[in-house]
Amino acid sequence: MINSSSRLLTHARLSDHLVLLLAVALLIPLVWAFPALAADGDMTGFDDTGRSHIFEKEVDWLAEQGITRGCNPPDNNLFCVDNFVTRGEMAAFLTRALKLPSGSVSFDDTAGHTFETEIAALAAADITRGCNPPQNDLFCPDDYVTRGQMAAFLYRALHSGDTEEPAGPGDTEDPGDDDDPGDNEDPGDNEPEPADPLTIETESLPAAQVGETYEATLVATGGVLGVLARWGIYRLTFHTDALIWSTVGINIAGSFLLGLLAAEDWFGTDAREALGVGFLGGFTTFSTFSVQVVLDVDGGEPGRALAYLVASVAGGVLAAAAGYALGRRLA
Repeated sequence: MINSSSRLLTHARLSDHLVLLLAVALLIPLVWAFPALAADGDMTGFDDTGRSHIFEKEVDWLAEQGITRGCNPPDNNLFCVDNFVTRGEMAAFLTRALKLPSGSVSFDDTAGHTFETEIAALAAADITRGCNPPQNDLFCPDDYVTRGQMAAFLYRALHSGDTEEPAGPGDTEDPGDDDDPGDNEDPGDNEPEPADPLTIETESLPAAQVGETYEATLVATGGVLGVLARWGIYRLTFHTDALIWSTVGINIAGSFLLGLLAAEDWFGTDAREALGVGFLGGFTTFSTFSVQVVLDVDGGEPGRALAYLVASVAGGVLAAAAGYALGRRLA
Protein backbone atom coordinates (compact mmCIF):
# COMPACT_ATOMS: atom_id res chain seq x y z
CA MET A 1 0.00 0.00 0.00
CA ILE A 2 2.84 2.35 0.92
CA ASN A 3 4.63 1.59 -2.33
CA SER A 4 1.43 2.16 -4.27
CA SER A 5 0.83 5.50 -2.59
CA SER A 6 4.44 6.47 -3.17
CA ARG A 7 4.13 5.64 -6.84
CA LEU A 8 0.92 7.66 -7.12
CA LEU A 9 2.60 10.62 -5.42
CA THR A 10 5.59 10.32 -7.73
CA HIS A 11 3.34 10.20 -10.77
CA ALA A 12 1.38 13.22 -9.55
CA ARG A 13 4.59 15.20 -9.08
CA LEU A 14 5.82 14.12 -12.49
CA SER A 15 2.50 15.22 -13.99
CA ASP A 16 2.81 18.60 -12.27
CA HIS A 17 6.31 19.07 -13.65
CA LEU A 18 5.21 18.08 -17.13
CA VAL A 19 2.36 20.61 -17.02
CA LEU A 20 4.74 23.33 -15.89
CA LEU A 21 7.22 22.43 -18.62
CA LEU A 22 4.42 22.48 -21.18
CA ALA A 23 3.32 25.94 -20.05
CA VAL A 24 6.90 27.23 -20.26
CA ALA A 25 7.39 25.61 -23.68
CA LEU A 26 4.24 27.30 -24.96
CA LEU A 27 5.27 30.64 -23.49
CA ILE A 28 8.65 30.65 -25.22
CA PRO A 29 7.29 31.18 -28.76
CA LEU A 30 4.98 33.94 -27.52
CA VAL A 31 7.80 35.74 -25.70
CA TRP A 32 10.00 35.31 -28.77
CA ALA A 33 7.30 36.75 -31.02
CA PHE A 34 6.52 39.85 -28.95
CA PRO A 35 9.69 41.79 -29.88
CA ALA A 36 8.80 41.28 -33.53
CA LEU A 37 5.23 42.37 -32.87
CA ALA A 38 6.49 45.39 -30.99
CA ALA A 39 8.85 46.28 -33.82
CA ASP A 40 6.02 45.82 -36.27
CA GLY A 41 3.88 48.12 -34.21
CA ASP A 42 6.68 50.71 -34.28
CA MET A 43 6.82 50.44 -38.07
CA THR A 44 3.15 51.19 -38.54
CA GLY A 45 2.33 53.15 -35.40
CA PHE A 46 2.73 56.91 -35.06
CA ASP A 47 3.77 58.93 -32.03
CA ASP A 48 0.62 61.05 -32.14
CA THR A 49 -1.95 58.23 -32.46
CA GLY A 50 -1.44 56.41 -29.18
CA ARG A 51 -3.95 54.04 -27.65
CA SER A 52 -6.00 56.95 -26.30
CA HIS A 53 -6.90 58.28 -29.75
CA ILE A 54 -10.28 57.26 -31.10
CA PHE A 55 -8.92 56.43 -34.57
CA GLU A 56 -5.73 54.62 -33.56
CA LYS A 57 -6.79 51.28 -35.04
CA GLU A 58 -7.90 52.80 -38.33
CA VAL A 59 -4.71 54.84 -38.71
CA ASP A 60 -2.55 51.81 -37.94
CA TRP A 61 -4.45 49.79 -40.54
CA LEU A 62 -3.89 52.49 -43.19
CA ALA A 63 -0.17 52.42 -42.44
CA GLU A 64 -0.04 48.62 -42.56
CA GLN A 65 -1.70 48.67 -45.98
CA GLY A 66 0.76 51.28 -47.28
CA ILE A 67 -2.02 53.84 -47.82
CA THR A 68 -0.41 56.39 -45.50
CA ARG A 69 3.23 56.83 -44.58
CA GLY A 70 3.25 59.77 -42.20
CA CYS A 71 3.12 63.55 -42.30
CA ASN A 72 6.67 64.63 -41.42
CA PRO A 73 9.16 63.18 -43.91
CA PRO A 74 11.76 61.87 -43.75
CA ASP A 75 11.06 60.70 -40.16
CA ASN A 76 7.35 60.08 -40.78
CA ASN A 77 6.80 59.20 -37.13
CA LEU A 78 3.69 61.40 -37.00
CA PHE A 79 0.33 61.10 -38.72
CA CYS A 80 -0.87 64.64 -37.86
CA VAL A 81 -4.13 63.02 -36.91
CA ASP A 82 -6.06 66.24 -36.24
CA ASN A 83 -4.90 68.13 -39.32
CA PHE A 84 -7.14 68.69 -42.32
CA VAL A 85 -6.54 66.69 -45.50
CA THR A 86 -5.41 68.45 -48.67
CA ARG A 87 -6.45 67.49 -52.18
CA GLY A 88 -2.94 66.26 -52.94
CA GLU A 89 -2.93 64.05 -49.86
CA MET A 90 -6.36 62.71 -50.76
CA ALA A 91 -5.03 61.82 -54.20
CA ALA A 92 -2.23 59.86 -52.52
CA PHE A 93 -4.68 58.01 -50.23
CA LEU A 94 -7.02 57.02 -53.05
CA THR A 95 -4.28 56.07 -55.51
CA ARG A 96 -2.64 53.74 -53.01
CA ALA A 97 -5.91 52.30 -51.72
CA LEU A 98 -7.22 51.59 -55.20
CA LYS A 99 -3.80 50.65 -56.59
CA LEU A 100 -4.37 52.85 -59.60
CA PRO A 101 -2.02 52.60 -62.58
CA SER A 102 0.07 55.59 -63.56
CA GLY A 103 -1.57 58.30 -65.64
CA SER A 104 -0.44 61.06 -67.96
CA VAL A 105 -3.09 63.68 -67.15
CA SER A 106 -1.54 66.88 -65.82
CA PHE A 107 -2.75 70.15 -64.35
CA ASP A 108 -1.05 73.52 -64.51
CA ASP A 109 -0.42 73.59 -60.75
CA THR A 110 0.82 70.02 -60.14
CA ALA A 111 4.13 69.97 -62.02
CA GLY A 112 6.87 69.11 -59.49
CA HIS A 113 4.36 68.64 -56.67
CA THR A 114 5.03 65.87 -54.16
CA PHE A 115 1.83 64.15 -55.26
CA GLU A 116 2.06 64.85 -58.98
CA THR A 117 2.17 61.14 -59.82
CA GLU A 118 -0.84 60.27 -57.65
CA ILE A 119 -2.88 63.21 -58.96
CA ALA A 120 -2.19 62.12 -62.57
CA ALA A 121 -3.30 58.57 -61.74
CA LEU A 122 -6.47 59.86 -60.08
CA ALA A 123 -7.31 62.05 -63.08
CA ALA A 124 -6.64 59.23 -65.54
CA ALA A 125 -9.18 57.10 -63.66
CA ASP A 126 -11.68 60.00 -63.94
CA ILE A 127 -11.96 60.24 -60.16
CA THR A 128 -10.90 63.89 -60.25
CA ARG A 129 -11.43 66.44 -63.02
CA GLY A 130 -10.04 69.67 -61.60
CA CYS A 131 -10.95 72.46 -59.22
CA ASN A 132 -11.82 75.41 -61.51
CA PRO A 133 -14.70 74.55 -63.84
CA PRO A 134 -15.30 74.88 -66.66
CA GLN A 135 -11.60 75.08 -67.58
CA ASN A 136 -10.50 72.53 -64.98
CA ASP A 137 -6.84 73.12 -65.77
CA LEU A 138 -6.01 73.36 -62.05
CA PHE A 139 -6.13 70.74 -59.32
CA CYS A 140 -5.54 72.99 -56.26
CA PRO A 141 -3.38 70.29 -54.59
CA ASP A 142 -2.79 72.26 -51.40
CA ASP A 143 -6.41 73.21 -50.77
CA TYR A 144 -8.39 71.27 -48.20
CA VAL A 145 -10.94 68.63 -49.16
CA THR A 146 -14.55 69.48 -48.44
CA ARG A 147 -17.13 66.84 -47.58
CA GLY A 148 -18.79 67.42 -50.94
CA GLN A 149 -15.53 66.84 -52.79
CA MET A 150 -14.93 63.73 -50.70
CA ALA A 151 -18.36 62.45 -51.74
CA ALA A 152 -17.51 63.07 -55.41
CA PHE A 153 -14.19 61.26 -55.13
CA LEU A 154 -15.66 58.21 -53.43
CA TYR A 155 -18.68 58.08 -55.74
CA ARG A 156 -16.49 58.03 -58.83
CA ALA A 157 -14.03 55.58 -57.29
CA LEU A 158 -16.63 53.08 -56.08
CA HIS A 159 -19.29 53.43 -58.77
CA SER A 160 -17.10 53.55 -61.84
CA GLY A 161 -19.03 52.27 -64.83
CA ASP A 162 -22.23 51.63 -62.86
CA THR A 163 -24.11 54.75 -63.85
CA GLU A 164 -23.41 57.71 -66.02
CA GLU A 165 -22.66 60.77 -63.98
CA PRO A 166 -23.76 64.13 -65.34
CA ALA A 167 -20.95 66.44 -66.33
CA GLY A 168 -20.57 69.89 -64.85
CA PRO A 169 -19.49 71.37 -61.55
CA GLY A 170 -19.82 67.88 -60.13
CA ASP A 171 -16.50 67.03 -61.67
CA THR A 172 -14.85 69.94 -59.95
CA GLU A 173 -14.69 69.20 -56.30
CA ASP A 174 -13.85 71.93 -53.88
CA PRO A 175 -10.16 72.12 -53.21
CA GLY A 176 -8.75 69.37 -51.12
CA ASP A 177 -8.06 65.72 -51.60
CA ASP A 178 -4.59 65.22 -50.33
CA ASP A 179 -3.00 63.37 -47.54
CA ASP A 180 -0.94 65.33 -45.01
CA PRO A 181 2.73 65.52 -45.83
CA GLY A 182 2.76 62.46 -43.62
CA ASP A 183 1.88 60.60 -46.74
CA ASN A 184 4.52 62.78 -48.21
CA GLU A 185 7.48 60.89 -49.38
CA ASP A 186 9.89 62.08 -51.98
CA PRO A 187 8.12 62.21 -55.33
CA GLY A 188 10.06 59.22 -56.58
CA ASP A 189 8.76 57.09 -53.71
CA ASN A 190 5.16 57.80 -54.57
CA GLU A 191 5.05 55.68 -57.73
CA PRO A 192 2.14 53.27 -57.19
CA GLU A 193 2.36 49.65 -58.25
CA PRO A 194 0.51 48.94 -61.50
CA ALA A 195 -2.70 47.01 -60.89
CA ASP A 196 -6.22 46.71 -62.10
CA PRO A 197 -7.98 50.01 -61.39
CA LEU A 198 -10.66 50.40 -58.76
CA THR A 199 -10.22 47.11 -56.95
CA ILE A 200 -11.02 48.28 -53.44
CA GLU A 201 -13.98 45.92 -53.02
CA THR A 202 -11.94 42.83 -53.82
CA GLU A 203 -8.74 43.70 -52.00
CA SER A 204 -9.27 45.95 -48.97
CA LEU A 205 -12.09 43.98 -47.37
CA PRO A 206 -10.29 40.63 -47.36
CA ALA A 207 -7.22 42.39 -45.97
CA ALA A 208 -9.30 43.77 -43.10
CA GLN A 209 -10.73 40.34 -42.39
CA VAL A 210 -7.26 38.82 -42.40
CA GLY A 211 -6.11 41.47 -39.91
CA GLU A 212 -9.00 40.70 -37.57
CA THR A 213 -8.34 36.96 -37.81
CA TYR A 214 -4.67 37.51 -37.02
CA GLU A 215 -5.57 39.66 -34.01
CA ALA A 216 -8.11 37.11 -32.76
CA THR A 217 -5.53 34.31 -33.13
CA LEU A 218 -3.00 36.24 -31.05
CA VAL A 219 -5.57 36.93 -28.31
CA ALA A 220 -6.71 33.29 -28.28
CA THR A 221 -3.10 32.06 -28.11
CA GLY A 222 -2.36 34.45 -25.25
CA GLY A 223 -5.51 33.29 -23.44
CA VAL A 224 -4.56 29.61 -23.73
CA LEU A 225 -1.05 30.31 -22.43
CA GLY A 226 -2.41 32.37 -19.53
CA VAL A 227 -4.84 29.62 -18.51
CA LEU A 228 -2.10 26.98 -18.73
CA ALA A 229 0.23 29.11 -16.61
CA ARG A 230 -2.47 29.51 -13.92
CA TRP A 231 -3.34 25.83 -14.06
CA GLY A 232 0.31 24.88 -13.68
CA ILE A 233 0.58 27.00 -10.53
CA TYR A 234 -2.59 25.44 -9.12
CA ARG A 235 -1.24 21.96 -9.78
CA LEU A 236 1.98 22.76 -7.94
CA THR A 237 0.07 24.07 -4.90
CA PHE A 238 -2.78 21.54 -4.95
CA HIS A 239 -3.58 19.91 -1.57
CA THR A 240 -1.43 22.48 0.24
CA ASP A 241 -2.23 25.57 2.29
CA ALA A 242 -0.62 27.65 -0.43
CA LEU A 243 -3.42 26.82 -2.89
CA ILE A 244 -5.85 29.58 -1.93
CA TRP A 245 -3.07 32.15 -1.62
CA SER A 246 -1.75 31.23 -5.05
CA THR A 247 -4.90 32.87 -6.46
CA VAL A 248 -4.06 36.03 -4.54
CA GLY A 249 -0.53 35.96 -5.93
CA ILE A 250 -1.77 35.32 -9.46
CA ASN A 251 -4.23 38.20 -9.34
CA ILE A 252 -1.73 40.61 -7.78
CA ALA A 253 0.94 39.68 -10.34
CA GLY A 254 -1.59 40.01 -13.13
CA SER A 255 -2.75 43.39 -11.85
CA PHE A 256 0.82 44.65 -11.75
CA LEU A 257 1.56 43.45 -15.29
CA LEU A 258 -1.70 44.86 -16.67
CA GLY A 259 -0.99 48.21 -14.99
CA LEU A 260 2.48 48.17 -16.54
CA LEU A 261 1.00 47.31 -19.93
CA ALA A 262 -1.59 50.09 -19.68
CA ALA A 263 1.14 52.70 -19.24
CA GLU A 264 3.67 51.52 -21.81
CA ASP A 265 4.11 52.32 -25.49
CA TRP A 266 6.56 49.57 -26.37
CA PHE A 267 4.12 47.23 -28.10
CA GLY A 268 1.75 47.65 -31.00
CA THR A 269 -2.02 47.21 -30.69
CA ASP A 270 -1.97 43.49 -31.53
CA ALA A 271 0.72 42.69 -28.99
CA ARG A 272 -1.01 44.69 -26.23
CA GLU A 273 -4.30 42.90 -26.82
CA ALA A 274 -2.59 39.50 -26.93
CA LEU A 275 -0.91 40.24 -23.61
CA GLY A 276 -3.66 42.16 -21.82
CA VAL A 277 -6.89 40.59 -23.05
CA GLY A 278 -5.40 37.21 -23.91
CA PHE A 279 -2.61 36.13 -21.56
CA LEU A 280 -3.44 38.21 -18.49
CA GLY A 281 -7.17 37.68 -19.01
CA GLY A 282 -6.60 33.92 -18.91
CA PHE A 283 -3.99 34.07 -16.16
CA THR A 284 -5.96 36.08 -13.59
CA THR A 285 -9.29 34.99 -12.12
CA PHE A 286 -11.91 37.01 -10.28
CA SER A 287 -14.42 34.16 -10.01
CA THR A 288 -12.05 31.87 -8.07
CA PHE A 289 -11.28 34.68 -5.65
CA SER A 290 -15.00 35.37 -5.11
CA VAL A 291 -15.91 31.71 -4.55
CA GLN A 292 -13.03 31.24 -2.12
CA VAL A 293 -14.33 34.07 0.07
CA VAL A 294 -17.77 32.42 0.13
CA LEU A 295 -16.27 29.01 0.95
CA ASP A 296 -14.21 30.41 3.82
CA VAL A 297 -17.22 32.14 5.36
CA ASP A 298 -19.33 29.00 4.94
CA GLY A 299 -16.53 26.91 6.46
CA GLY A 300 -16.49 28.97 9.65
CA GLU A 301 -13.34 30.97 8.88
CA PRO A 302 -14.57 34.55 8.42
CA GLY A 303 -11.22 35.92 9.54
CA ARG A 304 -9.38 34.18 6.75
CA ALA A 305 -12.11 35.21 4.30
CA LEU A 306 -11.65 38.86 5.31
CA ALA A 307 -7.85 38.62 5.02
CA TYR A 308 -8.24 36.97 1.63
CA LEU A 309 -10.65 39.66 0.50
CA VAL A 310 -8.47 42.57 1.67
CA ALA A 311 -5.27 41.02 0.29
CA SER A 312 -6.89 40.39 -3.10
CA VAL A 313 -8.63 43.73 -3.56
CA ALA A 314 -6.15 46.07 -1.88
CA GLY A 315 -3.17 44.10 -3.15
CA GLY A 316 -4.52 44.06 -6.69
CA VAL A 317 -5.22 47.78 -6.77
CA LEU A 318 -1.84 48.64 -5.25
CA ALA A 319 -0.06 46.30 -7.65
CA ALA A 320 -1.88 47.82 -10.62
CA ALA A 321 -0.94 51.32 -9.42
CA ALA A 322 2.70 50.26 -8.96
CA GLY A 323 2.81 48.68 -12.42
CA TYR A 324 1.23 51.74 -14.01
CA ALA A 325 3.64 54.08 -12.21
CA LEU A 326 6.62 52.00 -13.34
CA GLY A 327 5.31 51.95 -16.90
CA ARG A 328 4.90 55.73 -16.95
CA ARG A 329 8.43 56.13 -15.64
CA LEU A 330 9.89 53.78 -18.24
CA ALA A 331 7.79 55.05 -21.16
